[in-house]
Amino acid sequence: MHAAQHMLDRGLTPSIRAAVAVRPRRLQRPRKRGVPVHAGVRYVGRPTEFANPFDGRGFGHVRAVRLFERWIDSRLGDLTLEMLGFCPSEIEALHRLHERVLRRLPMLAGLDLQCWCPLTSRWCHADILLRRANPHIFRSLPDEASPSSRR
Repeated sequence: MHAAQHMLDRGLTPSIRAAVAVRPRRLQRPRKRGVPVHAGVRYVGRPTEFANPFDGRGFGHVRAVRLFERWIDSRLGDLTLEMLGFCPSEIEALHRLHERVLRRLPMLAGLDLQCWCPLTSRWCHADILLRRANPHIFRSLPDEASPSSRR
């Protein structure tokens, strides 16, 4: 057990708890069927609303994650989406999903996020969600720093 987590479990006061707070991190979802998601962990892969709408099979894994980052940061316009092969109704659906994800992003603050990407991968949309949901924690880290490597 992580030392800071052990201290948290022992019932420390809120000010001490804040001082030893553990950064949220990315976890890999086990491939074994029926493994429960523990408290404090949120699965963000398909079919959840936080899944990357840019499929790695169609765009390649790295490109899909880069597209997700541009999309979540509102830096992916309709023309680009059209050039990527999305039709007008799909583009409109992406806009609606984007609004919903941004509205619900605060729900992920402080939680560990779980997806299928191997922890050895530098490219995972869950890392982007961790940084956007916890800007006060990851503000000092460069965008390339993976939250999965923390702790």
